[in-house]
Amino acid sequence: TANPVTLNRDQILDSVDVLTGTVENPLTGKVRVEKSWKNVVDNEHLEVTNLSKLHVSVNERLLIPVITVPRGWQITPSKLPGSPPLVYPVTEESEQQLKQLLKTGRLP
Repeated sequence: TANPVTLNRDQILDSVDVLTGTVENPLTGKVRVEKSWKNVVDNEHLEVTNLSKLHVSVNERLLIPVITVPRGWQITPSKLPGSPPLVYPVTEESEQQLKQLLKTGRLP
């Protein structure tokens, strides 16, 4: 899409980890982990419990901010009232924003 992606700063900073992952099963939230940006998750596969609430496709590559919950992992909530969990397409731009946020706490 032509729309630029803007990461949610607070959501990223509040996350236990941010993953680059490929959706394997949108119904169960199973994701193949390609990269752990905060080096917390070391699993090759992860079930992200609330991923099924989103309209994502098999083999879709996403940046997924995650936190731990009693049942495992879920997408880190944003502070936007009533909004669905936020995940982001993997693009050069989104990865640049993520690197900058993790390094300085600010968007470029």
